[in-house]
Amino acid sequence: MIHFANKAIYGAAPATNHVPAGVHLDTADATTVNGWAVDLNMLNTPVFVSMDIDGVPAASSFASEPRPDLATLLPTTDHGFSFTVPTTLSPGPHALNVYLNKGVTGEIVWLGQRVI
Repeated sequence: MIHFANKAIYGAAPATNHVPAGVHLDTADATTVNGWAVDLNMLNTPVFVSMDIDGVPAASSFASEPRPDLATLLPTTDHGFSFTVPTTLSPGPHALNVYLNKGVTGEIVWLGQRVI
């Protein structure tokens, strides 16, 4: 957990990545992945988020969708992302990973994993 402006931001990226980031996966299931991500050093800049399934790239986008629920945590609220899970997945469990790409340095920060 990272604190910003005396507010807790849950789901922060692991400290070993040396990139202060806040993230939350709201939904991660067999059809949809959505949540929000922010680089705490660049609060006004959308970050690039990517998703892989079982280690295979599946989707990527800027986290720039409006998230009014972030208004009490962050000075800007355009940090949401949403991905559609491919319908071609075989039956059974799959490892879904979400990453933040810090464009300035090129660092890739693992944000979390869910089994879908």
